[in-house]
Amino acid sequence: MVNTERAVTGTLDVKQSTSVVLQQKVSGNWRTVASDTTDDAGNFSLKVPTWWLGTRDYRVVGDGTQESAPTTFNVKPSYTPVGKASEHAFMVNSTIARWDPCSVIGWRINARQATTGALADTKAAFARLSQATGFTFKYRGTTAGIPQWDSNSWYPSDTQIVVAWVRKRQTSLFSGQSGADAVGAPYYLMGYHNGDGSSAYRISKGAVVVDSSFRIKGGYGIGLTRGDILLHELGHVMGLDHPSDPHQLMAPTLPNVSTYQTGDNTGLVRVGMAAGCVIIPGT
Repeated sequence: MVNTERAVTGTLDVKQSTSVVLQQKVSGNWRTVASDTTDDAGNFSLKVPTWWLGTRDYRVVGDGTQESAPTTFNVKPSYTPVGKASEHAFMVNSTIARWDPCSVIGWRINARQATTGALADTKAAFARLSQATGFTFKYRGTTAGIPQWDSNSWYPSDTQIVVAWVRKRQTSLFSGQSGADAVGAPYYLMGYHNGDGSSAYRISKGAVVVDSSFRIKGGYGIGLTRGDILLHELGHVMGLDHPSDPHQLMAPTLPNVSTYQTGDNTGLVRVGMAAGCVIIPGT
């Protein structure tokens, strides 16, 4: 279960204290996620990262020569999600658009027109998104800026996502979506690939705009809430589209749920850390 403490323990056949590492398999490559030093008897304990969802393989490498067989860990949500894993969709299907999970994603908020509690709900949404994807999100503070459909070149250099409460006439993101109460949009570039060498579009910026005249209950929980709206629109920012299952949070009409469901989580895992870094071919 997510955030449940788990550790890999064992004993190396060594005559003195030595380094031992825990490696996680990502897109066919092994990367070190924890390290320890054995005691005089060769004993070690390595903490398994369980803060994000998904099934992952791990191995222990000690003294540079001793290597364990892979062990699989499945990190599940702390709640019981509904629906099928297949019930998710991507905004770009032939070549999935993803953020680079190997870099920090900074975000800012424009809550000038929001009601009390908007910042706390937005921080909670990014925390849930982090658990689902393995991404590291960093709050960079407030902004007076309002995202548009264009390149949003005004974003500060440390900021990749802006969440703003606005009047519809203030942003082009509501253009053609007059019936929407909020819009989430990713901005992506071509010419990248995933850790396994497959092609990828790299999402470089994202935006969420919420109609400030839309009054809704703050917080999270069963029933339509501000938290539901934020999680849904941030799902779009991560590259997810609307699935056919009406019980998923990413459904076109928000269901009576309080967080991401089975299909939502599966889609977020697929665009997240599990697929490896997003890099330029040849680098």
